[in-house]
Amino acid sequence: VERAIFTRIALSVVLISTLGCLITFVVLGYLISTLGLLEVKTGWMLAAVLCPTDPAAVVPILKRLAWKEENKQLADVAIAESASND
Repeated sequence: VERAIFTRIALSVVLISTLGCLITFVVLGYLISTLGLLEVKTGWMLAAVLCPTDPAAVVPILKRLAWKEENKQLADVAIAESASND
């Protein structure tokens, strides 16, 4: 993502990469623990591993979708967010 584009989408990226990851962690951890799928500590550790988005999976998919101009900013936000989580 180019620097000028990143400065325009920085707030969205920060919010998604922090609050989005935290919300995903809490929801997944709660569900895994409540449903008794794993031991409580193991469930929360699994939730912590699953919450960040892997750029290796996201970037190729979004590059194919970004050919339409209206999808370009969404693709830039998702790529920057997934990279910032790593």
